[in-house]
Amino acid sequence: MYATVLFQKPPDADNSDDFEHYSDYYDLHRYTCDMDKLGNEELFKIREDFYKYNSWDSYAEYETGTSYRYEVNSIYVNPNDQTFVPHEIEVIKGKRVVDEDGNEIEPKDAVTEKIVIDFDDSNYQLINNKVLQSEIDNGEAVYPAFNGVYFSPWHNNYKEFVDALRDYQTIPNDRDKYERKAKYEDFLALKEDMEIKNGAFNLGKIEDTIKVNDQEFDYVTYYTFEPILKNQKYVFIRCLIDYFLLLTIISLIYSVVKSFLNKASHAMEDYQRTLTNKLANDLKTPLAAIGDYAENLIEQRKDSADEKELRYLGSIKENVAYTDSMIKKTLKLAEIDKMQKLVISKVSLRDITENAFGKYRLQLEERNITLSINGDTTVEAEEATITDAIENLVSNAVKYTRKDGCITVNIQDREYRITNDVTQKIDTSELKKPFVKGDSSRHDKNSSGLGLSIAESALNRNGYRLTISCDDSQFTAVVKL
Repeated sequence: MYATVLFQKPPDADNSDDFEHYSDYYDLHRYTCDMDKLGNEELFKIREDFYKYNSWDSYAEYETGTSYRYEVNSIYVNPNDQTFVPHEIEVIKGKRVVDEDGNEIEPKDAVTEKIVIDFDDSNYQLINNKVLQSEIDNGEAVYPAFNGVYFSPWHNNYKEFVDALRDYQTIPNDRDKYERKAKYEDFLALKEDMEIKNGAFNLGKIEDTIKVNDQEFDYVTYYTFEPILKNQKYVFIRCLIDYFLLLTIISLIYSVVKSFLNKASHAMEDYQRTLTNKLANDLKTPLAAIGDYAENLIEQRKDSADEKELRYLGSIKENVAYTDSMIKKTLKLAEIDKMQKLVISKVSLRDITENAFGKYRLQLEERNITLSINGDTTVEAEEATITDAIENLVSNAVKYTRKDGCITVNIQDREYRITNDVTQKIDTSELKKPFVKGDSSRHDKNSSGLGLSIAESALNRNGYRLTISCDDSQFTAVVKL
């Protein structure tokens, strides 16, 4: 038997300066168990049954055979001569069960037998930490540990076995044996074009027996397709190079196309933004004049005009104020997008929130809205833009909270959350886009449809992200800090 025993973490496969091949490290830490010297009958029986139940000549035998496996849970180890003795072994035996893909799964009616070998030798220490290779590779293993315990014919007489194998030249010519071992219907037709080699692309196998010091060993020869394997190393390297070249070309083409599309998209966005800003600036002067005219007419006609005339004048004034608010917010959004250098300072989010809600104290009292602000945190951000963001989130919450409802603000180290009660569910999928309102009819004159857009742009400038959601009773805005 042999096992890999490690007393410390092995070197990384990609950073090993001590060994030419990473597997050499495990070869140097391979421990053996001389079963003949140990003379344990239970261990011999396990090996005999293991090969007995795991050897078959056909797939039908495999499907209907007995599942037999063993698990070694602990071993005695002698670090001086790199030998070991199994301590606790579990033998699992049952009816083999195979899934649709031909893979063996949990056996049926399985019975587990535990075998303990007591071995008293002061040169040996007990190790009960068995680890998987994945645990070693991922740095999860605790040492000392052992990885796998296997039966093998060559560890007690390795040199004799290799010499015998090197001198072995006879190839069996028993066609019946070929047919019994073959798993492919066309195996006999193909075998004339094949020769025995070691390597991949195995099409079938022949088993024979050789003797070393009166011991019999299974000898397995793999049939492989000669034209493919003749230069398989160079073919593989060439295919690998061609594969990466193809990926590189595709990536370059994708990058060029994406860059072109992004430039076109940014150019159109810049054009639209510039046009909007110019229109907003051009509208400010005539709009101010209309507002002044309406104000003067109301003042002059307040005693002589009838109710209908005053209502019309009031409507003009109200719409002028609404349009002026939209223009200011549009220019504000453009201003944030144009800002270049960040001016960072320490800012208390609770202070900004309390100041923002202070502007709406009368509205909250008139509509009997309960306000709760919990927690505080100080962030390093641009004070002007972070203030714009919170004020717009607060304004949005006040506008859309139902009468007798609640607004709750929770401020934590990594999250700023503001929640308000609503009368109905609102579709939030496009609500952060400019000029999109929760009121799909667009009759809401209290909202410009820009508040959340300004908030998101201001937060993005500071490296934060805004998410919004709404159910039947609450609207929630969350800022990840």
